This record gives sequence, C-alpha cells and structure tokens, in this order.
Amino acid sequence: MRTCALGKGIADCSECDQPEMCNNNQTLNHMRTGAQLAGLFVKIEKVNRKELLANWTSELKGRWPCYILFMDDKHP
Repeated sequence: MRTCALGKGIADCSECDQPEMCNNNQTLNHMRTGAQLAGLFVKIEKVNRKELLANWTSELKGRWPCYILFMDDKHP
C-alpha cells in the first residue's frame, strides 16, 4: 500500500482520489478498524495535515503528559 501511495505522489491512502478502485481497500479498512478498536489514531480521509497533527498532539498531551512523538516531516 505504501508503494502505491508513493507512486501516486501522495502521503497515504487517505489522500487517494480513487479508493473504490483500490485492490487493498478491504485490507486497509480491516487494519483501520483494528487500530481504532485498540485506541490508536487513524487518519481516514484527506484532511489538513497540520491541523490534524495539532489536534492529535493536544489529545496526546491530555492522555499522556510525558509522551514522546516521532514524526516524519517528509510529506507536506
């Protein structure tokens, strides 16, 4: 899936404009559901990345005041 996203010049599957044609759609939805059930953050649709990260970090600070967050800043 990562190779597909990089080949399309997008950061991840949530930014794809053709999700209904994806061969990995069923697997991706299964993974997202499992991650959400485990309490993980899941990006499902295309959103403003800076706003999303600001919201996530704010929520993390509330849950775990001593957290360390490693982020990949290679994608806009």
